[in-house]
Amino acid sequence: MSNVDSFIQYVLDLERNYGTKLGIHDVYAYRVKGNYVKAVASIFFTKYSILTNGKPRTITMYYMSNGEVLVLMEYLGSKIKEGSCVKKELIIDLYLPELKVKYGEVTDEVVMNNLDTVHNFLKLKFNIWILNDGLVLIVFKGSVSSLKELLRIIISLLVLSRTDLTKREHTLEAIVRIRNLLTKIT
Repeated sequence: MSNVDSFIQYVLDLERNYGTKLGIHDVYAYRVKGNYVKAVASIFFTKYSILTNGKPRTITMYYMSNGEVLVLMEYLGSKIKEGSCVKKELIIDLYLPELKVKYGEVTDEVVMNNLDTVHNFLKLKFNIWILNDGLVLIVFKGSVSSLKELLRIIISLLVLSRTDLTKREHTLEAIVRIRNLLTKIT
């Protein structure tokens, strides 16, 4: 089984094994023929999920040609300063013509320190991106080598997407909540 097939299988297994506990409404995962993007997945959570605070949420994932997985979710936490960003570009070639997404990777010192704290405790690296249209995303970019790892990423994203990452105490509370949820669900 290829790495792309393994990624797709992890997403499908996430719904099959944890769908009821997580409040997953539906998942889509499929291969694409892009040069940069090799697979796409979406996970849709109901408003009744223990992870969504009464609002349906969606996580989008891309399996990239370099083997990295991008996991993206809208960030609903505190207002992030747009001035503290490194400008970057991402090519999404699901359809022709390919889409070039310009974004700013947040470099605000307080936010970065809090995301480093998350990394130290959970061993997962997250970033905050601000797209040109002002949409703010929380992003995981890295490898996904197991279903358990994907589960940790998904639960972390859902909790962190509503956390005020400008406040250390909120970040620490989120880490405790993530650990408790992982213990409860697995």
